[in-house]
Amino acid sequence: MMDGAEDKFEVDRITVDEEFDIDSTTGVITTKKRFFTADQLKFNFTVYADDGSGLWSPAAMDVVVVLKPLNLHEPEFSGANVYVTLLEKMAKDTLVYVAEAKDQDYGTYGQLDYSLTGNGSEYFNITSSNNLGIMTVKKTMDYKELHDLGVLPQEGAPDNDTIILNITAMDNGQPRLSGSMLLYVTIFDWNITLDCGLLLFENDSYRREMDEDQPAGTPVVNVMASSGGSAEVITYTLLDTPNFALLDSNSGQIVTTQNLLRLDGERRVFTVKAVDNSLLPKTAYAVVYVTLLDINNHDPAFSLDSYDFTLDEGDYNTPWQFGTVEASDQDAGVNSELVFSLLDWDESKEPKITVETEKVTDGRYQAHLKIEGQLDRSITHDYSFSVVAQDGATSPRNSTVAVTLTLLDVNSHDPLFFPDPVTDSSFYEVELEEDAACHSLVLTVHANDTDEGLNGFVLYSIDEDHTFYIDKTNGEIRTATELPFNSQPSYQLKVTASDQGSPPRSASVEVIIDLVPNATAKHCCYCFRKHCFYCRANCFGYYGKHCCYCFRKHCFYCRGRVTCLLMHLA
Repeated sequence: MMDGAEDKFEVDRITVDEEFDIDSTTGVITTKKRFFTADQLKFNFTVYADDGSGLWSPAAMDVVVVLKPLNLHEPEFSGANVYVTLLEKMAKDTLVYVAEAKDQDYGTYGQLDYSLTGNGSEYFNITSSNNLGIMTVKKTMDYKELHDLGVLPQEGAPDNDTIILNITAMDNGQPRLSGSMLLYVTIFDWNITLDCGLLLFENDSYRREMDEDQPAGTPVVNVMASSGGSAEVITYTLLDTPNFALLDSNSGQIVTTQNLLRLDGERRVFTVKAVDNSLLPKTAYAVVYVTLLDINNHDPAFSLDSYDFTLDEGDYNTPWQFGTVEASDQDAGVNSELVFSLLDWDESKEPKITVETEKVTDGRYQAHLKIEGQLDRSITHDYSFSVVAQDGATSPRNSTVAVTLTLLDVNSHDPLFFPDPVTDSSFYEVELEEDAACHSLVLTVHANDTDEGLNGFVLYSIDEDHTFYIDKTNGEIRTATELPFNSQPSYQLKVTASDQGSPPRSASVEVIIDLVPNATAKHCCYCFRKHCFYCRANCFGYYGKHCCYCFRKHCFYCRGRVTCLLMHLA
């Protein structure tokens, strides 16, 4: 910045117009909206500062804003109440239920731990694995013993044989947040089952994988229960009444009622209840798990509409990272795995630009852009190309974003003096008439600097400051006093041009000034010599106006040649 100039700041509006703002006077950057790590983790933009003088290009600084995660979301279960059935005397480690909750927070804040509470929870284990809660039998249960110990029946249970357990999922944020669901475990007496038969589903649980975005009416699964008794009619109902599924109460056929999208939930869990029509109706429960498979229906999305980076000019002998581009894909699995490549750029030419792909999280990737070679702003001001993000699907989808790399000027050039237009030499030589008036223009020197801004702004100076002086901005050399020929017939000056970079660079040139007689100068009316001046040296003790050749004291401004001749003859 130049002294006295007022700094003005501006954020690169192309990249962050919707996210950030800046005070043009103080340079304070503020946000324009709330940010969430689930949407974008990091922002890259450029701040420019300009003093408004017009003498130099704006200074630029790259800014990277990384969001610090906050624990904003509670874990949520896909089903609030789930019913399962279990025979007594089942062996230890028998699988009972798999609980799954989702947390939208980032990183460890979204990692979940599961726990189990409630009367009867001591008979079960639940372990956390890959954000799932795996519930198994901890110790063998005896139907009669459960009733004797008061575990059964339980208040609020749908029958006398059901244990109500609370499954809690707790994240690892600060503070820790939790969500919970109720699990109804119906315990069947083995002896009664042998005597009267047991209403059982063909499977304790039904698992179906289906492509997402299927039309309404798509079959999901057909549940079926049977009894060893005399019941002929079994009625099916949905306990959780999910709004996406429809159950035929007679056949057990479940179909969708709407398009199911994986982004709204990868897994749907609900419970089907079966009741027979025997004199003593028996009940059975089955859990249905529906997993939606990704169909690669999303294009990769870049975090910005375009990217603008800056880099100092210079020689980069090894690959130098100048920017990072980020993209995400809302699909899953290999359909969300991204690879970046360059478009509109010949990687074999100089400078060499390459791209490296790095996985940040599932579905979120970064492209690290690197450059190698000689970068000269005087040759090329900027480089433009495109980055392509392509997913790993069999029929891949891709997106493209424009990238611009602008070179910033570095003080890499010395000022260069123009040659003498008369002699075309590397020094200046000029003739100046004797006894020239003070402040007379001698000549103008000019040096050019191919750098920009202050790096190319040249100021002049000379090493002699008594007889001549130079205008530091325009290079005009002028006399600081009258120059009598007899005192010194020629002068040699060293003129230096210095730019205002940091550190500054400079160049010097020699200037030779030769004094020549002035045809209109005063002369001696006796010897007619034209070199008659006020003597500045000791001329044999004579003082005052005199001729430095004949030493006559009658040295005047001539009023006419005839008068001078008569005076000479006299």
